[in-house]
Amino acid sequence: MTLDDTLAGLHPTQRAAVTHPARPLLLACGPGSGKTRILTHRIQWLIEHEGLEAAEVLALTFSRAAADELRGRLARALGPLARGLWAGTFHGFGAWLLRRHAGALGRTAAFTILDREDTRRAIARLVDELGLEGDLPTWVEAVERAKAQPRPAAGDSPAPRSSPMTALLAAYETRCQAANGFDFVDLLTAPLALVHRDAALRTGLRRRFQAVLVDEAQDLCALQHALVETLAAPAGAVTFAGDDDQAIYGWRGGDVRRLQAFEQTYVGGTVLAVGRNYRSTPQIVATAARLIGHNPARRPKPLAAVRPGGLTPQVLTWADDRAEAEGLAARCPDWLRTSAPPIAILARVTACLGPIARACAARGLGVRVLAERPLAERAAVRDLLAVCRVLVNPLDWPAWERVLRICRCGVGARTLARLRTKVGTVGVAVALQ
Repeated sequence: MTLDDTLAGLHPTQRAAVTHPARPLLLACGPGSGKTRILTHRIQWLIEHEGLEAAEVLALTFSRAAADELRGRLARALGPLARGLWAGTFHGFGAWLLRRHAGALGRTAAFTILDREDTRRAIARLVDELGLEGDLPTWVEAVERAKAQPRPAAGDSPAPRSSPMTALLAAYETRCQAANGFDFVDLLTAPLALVHRDAALRTGLRRRFQAVLVDEAQDLCALQHALVETLAAPAGAVTFAGDDDQAIYGWRGGDVRRLQAFEQTYVGGTVLAVGRNYRSTPQIVATAARLIGHNPARRPKPLAAVRPGGLTPQVLTWADDRAEAEGLAARCPDWLRTSAPPIAILARVTACLGPIARACAARGLGVRVLAERPLAERAAVRDLLAVCRVLVNPLDWPAWERVLRICRCGVGARTLARLRTKVGTVGVAVALQ
């Protein structure tokens, strides 16, 4: 199917979003409104009608799942034309950029991306070495929060006074550099520092990426917004697609106010509201609209369901988690009689599932909890990855410590401490010789 055939089948609002000229655009998309489909065909329009090459398009999204979905749709829509197009997560883009410019930040292209467990262990050791008081989770959260704050350029403000937090942060960053590693926050802060300090790199990236498109824009943090604003020219083909009604990641730094200030950031930009819901029934859409309508700090958008039929949602409340579990289990037999199994019970956090599963099992209901530990977090997989990491990056001290523990070669805490001292200059592989 050609793009023209696709456009003919789109709603006029969707068609206007796809065919908007290569200028700043905000798509205020309601839930289930075909946001990813619109972005896919907009990229196709920019390549086929606005004269852009695929390599000149940068498509960024919030999660790996969303990135996989976007890449799959682009491959199907563009075919061979998709070659060279960069589509992925912000962290993935940061890693891509750092692999090419790691030397400017004291690393090599073989750097390791340290995960949260590596970070936790490193901070735990530094808290002990520095004699700091307080519980470990508080220090870990404080370090992550401090690293995630956009930092002023040198000379913009006086140097901060020494404090336990600044000492811990400096020691942690020194430890990361010694390991030739970046943590997940670095995948945002380090690329931003690179493009701010290197005018030639910044100009080159702007010249290459003539169009920048951002999915799930309501969940972006200040660092992600700053990166987009640095890469995209003020009057360039930057497109944000998001819904301020679905902004749920404020606890992770997401700031929907930056999306709501689109017209101030991109003067002369266009805002299109896309509100036709293709996913949910009219009753669900109406209930959601009534609920979110109580929020005065939102961008109004018309919500209308396309699908017919459906049941009216019910709101049930209980005093505590035990009463909730018993109440849900008691209603399951009636639900099973009126609908085809299975029944899906979704919970906000995994911890809520245990009481519900036990209450259902006590009534003889078959239960399957789909909240298994991710494969990459299992001990055997982490052990194997540690071996692979030291083969690629001999300076990776967190991986070396794991390898030495699983090898059971008699290396104790004192020897590990001596190895960590040497790792910053010669690497564990040499220190062991």
